[in-house]
This record gives sequence, C-alpha cells and structure tokens, in this order.
Amino acid sequence: SRPYNAMMGRVLTGLRRAARVTCHTAVVRDELIARGLLAPERVIVAPAGTGPEFSSRADPEADRVAARLTGSAPGSVELVHVGSAIPRKRIDVLLRIVAELRAGGEDVRLVRAGGPLTGDQRQLARDLGIDDHMVALDFLDDRTLAAIYRRAALVLLPSDREGFGFPLVEAMACGTPVVASDLQVLREVGGSAVEYCAPGAVSLWRQRIAELLNQRQRSPDEWHARVDAGLARSSRFQWPQFAARMAQIYGEVAAEADARPARSSA
Repeated sequence: SRPYNAMMGRVLTGLRRAARVTCHTAVVRDELIARGLLAPERVIVAPAGTGPEFSSRADPEADRVAARLTGSAPGSVELVHVGSAIPRKRIDVLLRIVAELRAGGEDVRLVRAGGPLTGDQRQLARDLGIDDHMVALDFLDDRTLAAIYRRAALVLLPSDREGFGFPLVEAMACGTPVVASDLQVLREVGGSAVEYCAPGAVSLWRQRIAELLNQRQRSPDEWHARVDAGLARSSRFQWPQFAARMAQIYGEVAAEADARPARSSA
C-alpha cells in the first residue's frame, strides 16, 4: 500500500544516513548486508537482553496473579506461547500441535500471552476441539509474564520468521525449556540449550514435545540439566551488556566525528 511504501522509504533513508546500524543478531546483520542496503562496517551486532524480572526465583505476588489468570486444571501440563497472532507466528501450527498432543493422550493445555486470536484462529481451535483447553491472556507486565513462564513445562515458538526471539531468552531465564522452529536466527540465540523442530512440521513437534514431557516426569536429572543449560545460555543476554555495547558504539561514532576535519567558515 502507498502508506506502507512511504514508511519503508523513510526507514531506508534513515538507515542509509546512520553512522551505525545495530542489529540484535548476526543473522539480521548479514541479511541487511546481503541485500546491499548497508556497508558491512556500518552494521553492528548488539544482542538484546532480559530484565531482572525474568528469573527462575519465585515471586510470590506475581505467581499468585499468574495462577489467578490461568485458572486451575488439575493434572494438566501447561504449554506456553508468547507473542502476537500475526501470520508469521504460525498460530495455526501451534493449535494443531496442541490438538495432536491431546489426541495422543497428553493432558496439555495451552496458555497464550500477547493479545487475542483472530476469528479464523478461534474457529480453528474450535474445529480441533481444543478451545476448552486454552487460556488467552492479553499483554502482561514483565513480573506476571515471568510467572507465566515459570508455571509452564515448555515454551513453544513455532514461528516461520523471527528477528531475535525474546520469548526464547525470557523462558530460559525463568528456568523453562523451549522448543522452537529451526531457524538460523533462533539457533544463534538459543544455541544447544533449545530444542528445534522444522517449521510447520506438526507431527515432529508433537513427537519431540511428548518426549520432553516424558523426560520431565521420568528423568529429573536430565530435565534439571536441560533447565541449567537454558539458564546459562540466557545469561549472555542481559540489558547491562547491551547498554555497554551501545555505549561503546556511541563512543566510536563520537571519536570519528571529532577526527573529521572542521568545515571552513570561509
């Protein structure tokens, strides 16, 4: 559309005028360079972070709020998805994964945070018979969101495109393992601490999630090792580290400006 094209034109103009452009991941940096939008020396990776609210430590007040919002379903295992309902988040895949898990005998319920589903997505949930096994939450403050992560057995991220994947880092920081789409950008962030499945491969997702839920129940040592790996990985993504990186970049740009010859006033 014309307004969208005009906005993108302004964005591209700004990118080309900037002394530096920062990206949260090397994958995004490399894509910008490959498309010829920016010179390599002007694009810097500055990984994003999580706040102190995202922690495996209990927060009794926030935990009570999370329990009230999600309600009670004795015996059910909570699977969490955090994000909007836009197409690239593949909510259709998420719903089909949950439906297949339930059809296979797994007593799971889906907790979504990030706003309502679309009409088509709600209809799909009804058609799959899982609308009574879902909780849809709006956007949450960080303390409550962290409590939602801590309650979950697993966090699922079935997107077919991402630029960073905040839920992945937030979940790991809260001690909750993640199953994510096998995207290069998510592997950059999650490393070996995250389990990956091909985007859209519902049956593969169902199988891997069922295996992990079995591990959680029957192999506590392996499960705790998985949790610890996520906690260690998440420690690479903290806001103080991001701030230090940005300060370094601003310092470099300022030094370059100081080194340029002054314009003649004549």
